[in-house]
Amino acid sequence: NKTFKNLDERYYKERDSIANKCGSTACVVLFIGSHIFCANIGDSRAVLSREGVAVNLSLDHKASDQMSKEITGEDGKIEFDRVGGKIAITRAFGDFEFKVYVDHEGNEVRKNVISVEPEIRRYDF
Repeated sequence: NKTFKNLDERYYKERDSIANKCGSTACVVLFIGSHIFCANIGDSRAVLSREGVAVNLSLDHKASDQMSKEITGEDGKIEFDRVGGKIAITRAFGDFEFKVYVDHEGNEVRKNVISVEPEIRRYDF
């Protein structure tokens, strides 16, 4: 969790001129012995073939899914299967127009409509 959050914050600080206008999904898979860990944000996907059978390692975080609707912040209204009618995923790097706004006094305020917190799954094989 910390790695994804730190990367997102670094992107915001170092690329603030474009960070509001774009973002990215990510899917990271780590193998440790007989354990597989999958960390995912957005609609990137990891699939493992086990004896010819596809095993989904990740879950897409689409605004159209009921589970994703439940994780958006209180300002995250789903319209036309998109958060705020604009973005189709509920977790992403960047896309800070859904994470931060500047109030009338010039202060940055976190609104956390979408999240950078990955869903982490563990599989034992």
